[in-house]
Amino acid sequence: MSVHELSIARNIVEIVSQVAMEEKSPRVSVIHLQIGALSCVVPSALEFAFEVASQGTPTEGARLQMECMPVVVHCDSCETEVALESPQSFRCPRCAQPTPTLVSGRELEISRVELEEEPICAHG
Repeated sequence: MSVHELSIARNIVEIVSQVAMEEKSPRVSVIHLQIGALSCVVPSALEFAFEVASQGTPTEGARLQMECMPVVVHCDSCETEVALESPQSFRCPRCAQPTPTLVSGRELEISRVELEEEPICAHG
């Protein structure tokens, strides 16, 4: 387990636990993440670190749903935004010109949190 992913996992646990507390939910079932191709996060390492960091919190047992986000750049020559085929080459796939303007691909965001609802008890 990398210290980098463990630090990220702890931050996710802290943020999502706060959300659960504010919503008065005892547990979190799914945490949706958007992870950019340039974020330097290894999804499998993040999952493992999350299991460790979430123990004893409202996020324990929650599933991480990770969406890998492509590297998108703005091409000044084409005047458009394009997804790069490879993050190693910052050249427009349409016109082959250098594309230094990054639009997305570095994100690491919690996009949505699914909370478990408490069972409703009927008193009769």
